[in-house]
Amino acid sequence: MNAIKPILCAALACVATAASADVFIYDPVLDPATATTVSSITSIILPAATFNLHPGDIVQGTISFLGGAAVTLTSDPASVGGGYEYVSLDIRPSTVGTVSGTGQLSFTGIGGDYTGAPVQTNLSNGLLAASALNDLTPTAFSFTGIAYSMTYTSGTPTIFTPDMLQLGYHVAFGPTTPLAVPEAATWAMMIGGLGLVGATMRRRAGILRPAA
Repeated sequence: MNAIKPILCAALACVATAASADVFIYDPVLDPATATTVSSITSIILPAATFNLHPGDIVQGTISFLGGAAVTLTSDPASVGGGYEYVSLDIRPSTVGTVSGTGQLSFTGIGGDYTGAPVQTNLSNGLLAASALNDLTPTAFSFTGIAYSMTYTSGTPTIFTPDMLQLGYHVAFGPTTPLAVPEAATWAMMIGGLGLVGATMRRRAGILRPAA
């Protein structure tokens, strides 16, 4: 019985640690007019906030853009490295130390040719991040928001502050999402419809009007 007691106490301690984890909600609305671009990366500084995190704590929320603007990311296969799309939301510790975490990220209001996973997951060291650093589209896609969650998995109690949202490869902000390219059948119907309209107009033009 005495041998079981330390194991039981350790298990209870784990439960207590998990139960004491805090969840911090952070839902910034970003202004595209404040974005800066260097090479293929566009950055927007995140609004100020402070999170006093302990291991196990979570920061989560949504990112949206002023006026409901959509973000369009376009790949560039001809560039070095394939020109893959890049999305990263970063929260940094106030002091340099050994910290690590996990992140999850998904897009809302998706338009265009998105072929990435519904939820992107990642590991981070030295900071907390929710990111998607792989090929998300063969051409271009857009989104109106980002849902994210970051878990502080390892380190000491530390003050974290939001850093920036980074986007790549080619980035554009606009009020609408890009239209998908019509399929072959759709093109056929459109061309057939235009032909029918043209034939109707020609017939009408050939009708003789009675003399007054």
